[in-house]
Amino acid sequence: LANLRSALSSKLMLVSKAKLGEDPLVSQLMKGVYRSRPTKTGKYREFYDIQIIKDQLLSLPDGRNSSFREIQSNLIVLFYISGLRAGDMARISEFSLDDANHSVSIITQTKELVRGEKANIVIRGDSSSPKLCPHCLIKLIRTSWPHKLMRRTPLIYNRAGVEHGLSAVSIRNIAKAFLTRAGVPEGFSAHSLRGAAATAAINQGIPEVAIRRNFRWTANS
Repeated sequence: LANLRSALSSKLMLVSKAKLGEDPLVSQLMKGVYRSRPTKTGKYREFYDIQIIKDQLLSLPDGRNSSFREIQSNLIVLFYISGLRAGDMARISEFSLDDANHSVSIITQTKELVRGEKANIVIRGDSSSPKLCPHCLIKLIRTSWPHKLMRRTPLIYNRAGVEHGLSAVSIRNIAKAFLTRAGVPEGFSAHSLRGAAATAAINQGIPEVAIRRNFRWTANS
């Protein structure tokens, strides 16, 4: 319902120039529909241990002993557990590396933003554990396969001189294949990586408000 309301607001405008989704009658209608058919809460009753994912990430061979596809697969998973969605990754328009802080800054359009607006998201890593550090993996790609890493996004590679971006569907498929290799039970989607990471953060005592902010969840999520 929220997505429908947002779509209406972006496409239709009332005579008063107000957004349709903010009109009191539309809001009342949406609330009535929600109350009659409330959203199901929680796709999963419980999540797998995020350590399973980290162990699989750490199994990556060192340096050039890894393939480009293996490193990009791990980078996608690290982006997921850092709070990004597949759509966020597919819409990256620019990125930069901060070597001093071992962080990656990406510019992308998240689903919370209206069309045309973009967010600057900073993902920090730990250089002491390069296989769990997005910054380190991107640096490795730059060093080992410079012809495959384009300036616009770390998830675009060059084939025969042409940029080929990864779609959200391709990103989900890559992450799903990673889950299978890691031994995660069937039934968990690629998106479950976000939930597993958030659950681990809660168990570590990280404040819920910080987790919601990082994963861009509302109070009703």
